[in-house]
Amino acid sequence: MEKELTWSIKTWEKTAAEPDDPPLTERGILQARKTGQKLRTEPHKIEHIFCSPFLRCLQTATEIAEELDLQIKVEYGLSEWFKKSWFTKMPALDLNVIQSAFSRVDKSYKSFYELKNFPESLTECCLRFEKTTLNLITNFMEKDKNILLVSHGVAMEYVPARLNPNLTLQDIPSFCCITRLDRRFTPPPPSSSSFVTSLSYFWKQSELFASDEHLIGYL
Repeated sequence: MEKELTWSIKTWEKTAAEPDDPPLTERGILQARKTGQKLRTEPHKIEHIFCSPFLRCLQTATEIAEELDLQIKVEYGLSEWFKKSWFTKMPALDLNVIQSAFSRVDKSYKSFYELKNFPESLTECCLRFEKTTLNLITNFMEKDKNILLVSHGVAMEYVPARLNPNLTLQDIPSFCCITRLDRRFTPPPPSSSSFVTSLSYFWKQSELFASDEHLIGYL
């Protein structure tokens, strides 16, 4: 997650051209850059970056992609929760505009998920995250391969919690934290179709859960 402008300037959205899609603050950009620098020093090499189409996530992913020299795959299934009270309308999130604005975006990648529901319930949002995450893991992770998902608070809280029901409040990620989940190299259950069963079978929670030590002095 990242520090966005509406958290810092509460009146900004009243005059903004895109109030439902705010950018990062300068501090948010710095946090994203620090996150990229931390990931560059990690022994677990990242092969793919998947990112929400929202501006603040794209800015975060760009800073990370610059450090890792990778392209960004825009995945609409990682979008913010379209909660009715949070949005005045469906944000544009135009892929052509995104590709023009961010040179690191991979133009060959086709998003797995197409946005259909607006507004959406929390249940619909979580189901979207489930389907998207499982698809990305299934199609882009081979042995010793790692992927990075850049998304929003709901996704970053919900997905780890589904994998580890013993999480407590202090485990909830902070801005630009790094949550690492280690894959189990065992075959998936042959008849499993539910997210919890199949995804939990693939993964175990690592001891580096929700680490933001790289941001000491920048929060």
